[in-house]
Parts: sequence; C-alpha cells; structure tokens
Amino acid sequence: MIAADGVNSLAANMLGFNKKRKFLATVVDITKRVSGIELPAEDDHVHIMSGTTNNMVFCICRRAVENEFNLDLVSTYPHVGNWDKKTDYIMRESRFAPWFKNARIDETKTTCCILNVYEPIFKPYRDNVLLVGDAIWYSPAIGIPGAITTGAKSANAVTIALNEGKVNEEGIASYLEWWEKVTHQFDWTIPWRRAFLETLTEEEINYFLGRFPKTIPFLIQTFDLRMYSTIRDMDEGLAKVMPVVEKERPELFAKIKKFLSTPIDEIYAETAKAGFPNRSVKVR
Repeated sequence: MIAADGVNSLAANMLGFNKKRKFLATVVDITKRVSGIELPAEDDHVHIMSGTTNNMVFCICRRAVENEFNLDLVSTYPHVGNWDKKTDYIMRESRFAPWFKNARIDETKTTCCILNVYEPIFKPYRDNVLLVGDAIWYSPAIGIPGAITTGAKSANAVTIALNEGKVNEEGIASYLEWWEKVTHQFDWTIPWRRAFLETLTEEEINYFLGRFPKTIPFLIQTFDLRMYSTIRDMDEGLAKVMPVVEKERPELFAKIKKFLSTPIDEIYAETAKAGFPNRSVKVR
C-alpha cells in the first residue's frame, strides 16, 4: 500500500510512526479573505514573524483574483486566544498597519485548520505500507513539487517490486535510499530554529531583522529551488548582523546564539506541552 493521507496522517499514527517522532507543536491556522491590502512591493508571498508578544506568524498571499489576498495567521499555541482581536492588532496597531488602511475582510470566506508538527519520518516504510507526500514531512510544506516527486518515485519503486516479485522492503530499497538522502540534504529544523518565535519579543525581532542588509525571501516548500539561495542569504546576513548585535545589545546576542545552537525539541518544549499529539486512533 502507498499511503499519502497528509501531514496529520492516520496511517502513520496507526502504524506507530508517531510514537518515537519528536513532537514540536499543535499549530492553529486561521485564514481570512482580505481585499485592499497595499504591500510595499509586488511580492507574491510576504512572511512576517511577530514574536512572543502575540505568539504567532502571519502571511499575506496574493490570490488569482485582482486585489484579493489571504491573510494567514498561525500559532503554535492552540489556546492562543481571540483571533479577531489579533487580526485587528495586525491591521490597526502593528508596524504593518499602513498596509491595511484601505483593507476590508470578507468574513464569509474565513477558513481554519489544526495540524500537529512532528519531525519527518526518515524511514517511511512499515508492514508493507509506504508513506509519501506530506505524511512523511513535518508540516504541509513539502509542496506540490515534493508531492509529485515522492508520488512518482514511490509508484515507480512499487511497480518494479511487483514486476520482480519482491513485495517487501527489499523491493522498494531504491526509494528508501533516495528519501534518506533527501532528509540528510534538507535540514528540517531550519525554519523552526530561525523563526525566533519562541524566544524573542516583537521588539527584539523587529530590531534584529531590521539590521539585515536585504530582505530574505519567504520559503516553506522543501523542494523549492530557492532553498539554497535562501539559506545562503540567511547565513550571509547572520554573519554581518551578529557582530553588530553583539556590540549594541549583548544580552540579545547571547539569547540568539543560544537559540541557534539549542536542540530543536528543547526550543519547542513549551509548545509541545501546550499541544495535543495524535497518540492513539480508534478505528471502527
């Protein structure tokens, strides 16, 4: 069987994959349809981290319809509070308020979801079930290219296994070897480690990111070819910014340095406690 049932995969949970996976957080995602946002640049996707003041991240995604956007609010704390109030803060009080001076929300188009964030599944095979797509990643961020790639490669591997009469792990060894290389190539902790959401205040984030010589492109999809340039830009920016921060704000420098070197499960220990991982599933 090939299982591709998404980031909250029931197949992965029932097969016991989640028992030993590192659990980081239960993420709440609220998306509001907004018109009239005036962005400072024609970027398709703007991603801003708001820090511990509001415990959330928000994204602005352009829609195919002219002058329409999705305002996406995300928090690693499922009981974060009143989302309408947080939306109003972004649009009326935050440093980004000028973008929303002529904006209007279509309340009939609001959507939401909840997902659990685990580390990736490094060996996605058990009991003759092969997991692919978002089911093997840490969030719904493997993207369409990744979904197509894992789907095509897994189907090809299973077809060969059937033709050769090896309906077992040996038959799909080529796929498992490929996926192992992928997980070694892409450091899944980077977006979570560099978000600073769990350690810096909104003021500290604004100060720190304001020192970067250029804007770092938003990136979430694992197989996005910009992965390498984004990581390079971030590393180059850190090399220039950290000495300035060390001189101007040594306490903040120490906080960031510790954050970048701390194991990912320790960083998100509090969000893991606040979350509710799918530890068991009853099937009728």
